[in-house]
Amino acid sequence: LASYFIALRHGFVVAYDEFDIGIHPDLLEMLLDIFDDPKINKKGAQLLFSTHHERLMDKLGKHRLIFVNKEENESYLYRLDELPGHILRKDRSMMPAYNSKKIGGRPKITREREEAYA
Repeated sequence: LASYFIALRHGFVVAYDEFDIGIHPDLLEMLLDIFDDPKINKKGAQLLFSTHHERLMDKLGKHRLIFVNKEENESYLYRLDELPGHILRKDRSMMPAYNSKKIGGRPKITREREEAYA
């Protein structure tokens, strides 16, 4: 937790891969709230992280989420608010579209690959 408080005190950027591993989900949301609160985050510290935690993704909203997809050994990134408006609506959870693989950000696993590693 010290790295978060140092970042807040000095206006640093904190970057974590798999931010949600090993921390209780309620604490994760509290940390996001702290970084979003201008009364606490007076110097504009930023939190940059990767996650697969659906509740966090919904909390952040499509304007603050960047997905990474990989096709034919090439990765590309896109913000969810760049998707056509009919796919994601502001007033609804994005999780049904995410879970049904309509918006990307999920691995493409086929039966053939599953059997190759069995």
